[in-house]
Amino acid sequence: MPKAVKFIAAGIVAVIIAVVAAVVISSSAAKKNSEEALSAALPLVEANFDAVTYFKIAQLPPKPESEFSYENYPEGTVPCDTSVFANYAEFKAFVENTYIPDEATRLLSLKEGNTPRYFEANGELCKTTASPDLSYDKDFSSYTVKVTNATSKSADITVTVSQKSGGTAEISLKMLKSSDGRWFLEKMGY
Repeated sequence: MPKAVKFIAAGIVAVIIAVVAAVVISSSAAKKNSEEALSAALPLVEANFDAVTYFKIAQLPPKPESEFSYENYPEGTVPCDTSVFANYAEFKAFVENTYIPDEATRLLSLKEGNTPRYFEANGELCKTTASPDLSYDKDFSSYTVKVTNATSKSADITVTVSQKSGGTAEISLKMLKSSDGRWFLEKMGY
């Protein structure tokens, strides 16, 4: 076989090896991204379900009436029971550790009428009382999580939940990674 043909054949083999190696590395990186994203998605999905409960469906439980005086709080508001969050700082940290900064700020500034939904008064986490949303049909007691389009900086999450009226519903969430390597949800999904 002439040297030129051997050289060309060797070059072709080298290219094929490089392409196969690139595909294997790419596949390995994609698998690693998916595994990392799924690992981060599970606690964020749980936190999102909790936040949906606090902000959309119901609210944090109030302190027992025997433990506070209504006259010490703005009209229509009550302190929250400390069984979930000890104070406003813990509640705020929960929201800020679940959502990107813009969404966390939006949620923390939600109002019920003209009063913040949650706020700090007399050193306590307080809430403006609101009626629960009895029309909310999704049941978070069992669900599945699927991660797609996972990269080192983002991933799409599809959460399938049962509906109280029967059947299932899908909730779409997007997860983003911050510059310090922490994952956050882009928006509250419900």
